[in-house]
Amino acid sequence: MVSVCGVAGAGKSFLVQALYTHQSSRGWYYQGSYVHVVSVPDPFEITDFCESLFLEIFSTPPKHGQDIFQLCRKYLEQQQCLVVVDGLRSKEDWDLIEANLIPGVFPYGSCIIVITREESVARHCATSADAVCRVRGLEADAARRLFQVCVCIYMLHANDLTSESTVILFSFGEITWIRNLIASITCFIIQL
Repeated sequence: MVSVCGVAGAGKSFLVQALYTHQSSRGWYYQGSYVHVVSVPDPFEITDFCESLFLEIFSTPPKHGQDIFQLCRKYLEQQQCLVVVDGLRSKEDWDLIEANLIPGVFPYGSCIIVITREESVARHCATSADAVCRVRGLEADAARRLFQVCVCIYMLHANDLTSESTVILFSFGEITWIRNLIASITCFIIQL
């Protein structure tokens, strides 16, 4: 289990989406594996969360009388998948999710990423201290420089712009190519 934490608007969900989009395009997951993104309901209710996960997994609402907890847990035990739990707010909510849905082991190499604003929640969910990623916004000068670079790239490629356009994202001096960023330029630094 990996956790991503940071203030609202820092780009946590975008970062995770960019990661699994980029990695899946490089064959990170075996063919036939899936990515399931589930937003945590507010207020939290484990049954509502499980119904959302069920719908995300099976693309159909559960039938009356189905044990959705057992079906979701069995799926997570038997399939290779990435599950993103987006918007977790408390340790108690995670404990309910873990107790009701998360198998003890993932024999097929599945992974769960928890996205939260609270670092204490992120540490509680992660399997180790180095499995917590803190995301924070860029300082004003760095954001201005990034914006200038993006404008230059936009001007250079104005005739080629499509939904598959790319821009440069700076992260601690490394240059990483991220797809689909021109429509919404999100600035962040990853602080491990």
